[in-house]
Amino acid sequence: TSPMDVVPDSTIAEWCDRKPETRYPFAAAIAPLFDENSDQNPKEWKALTRTLLLRAPDKEAVFKEIVSRLYPSGGVGSRSSQYEARVKLLEKLDLSDMPTLADVFEKAKAALKAQVETERRRETEQDRSRSGRFEE
Repeated sequence: TSPMDVVPDSTIAEWCDRKPETRYPFAAAIAPLFDENSDQNPKEWKALTRTLLLRAPDKEAVFKEIVSRLYPSGGVGSRSSQYEARVKLLEKLDLSDMPTLADVFEKAKAALKAQVETERRRETEQDRSRSGRFEE
């Protein structure tokens, strides 16, 4: 857990409103934006995520910070599965009332999906080298 977990969303938003150009992206970089399982896979977005996006003057800067947090920094198990969970989470983020983010959203989703495939290939090669099999 983080000390930010106990700060009410309204307090974070009010703090951001004092210097919105810099504080909204900063809050997106450090605030708790999603609930995680014990294995560090994100499950759902927290309400604060949409609040930050809706209130920020530079929605793209905030969105980019949010996306950067979707890249796994560790954890246990398959990295491709971790990336797949993050693609699913990104797809759940409601941006229907923020059309200016449509292009950057699609690019972010494509990049995460590409990472799934990269990790899957790496895991397959790793499994082959461990088992001594080289056939397809």
